[in-house]
Amino acid sequence: MELDAIDQIILNRMYGAPDVMELVVRVGFARATVLKHLNRLQKEGLVVREKVLPKGKGETQIHL
Repeated sequence: MELDAIDQIILNRMYGAPDVMELVVRVGFARATVLKHLNRLQKEGLVVREKVLPKGKGETQIHL
């Protein structure tokens, strides 16, 4: 798989990002764009994600 510019930016800025929303802020792309590229990177084995269930009310978080 050849990485496009968005893939490269995401990979370069994701280190230490605790979750997807922090990564969205760092890269400045729409959440849907980041998720689409993360899915692609995950399929290629370049990214590992885990879903963390909230301890109370709230959305499920995706950690990188």
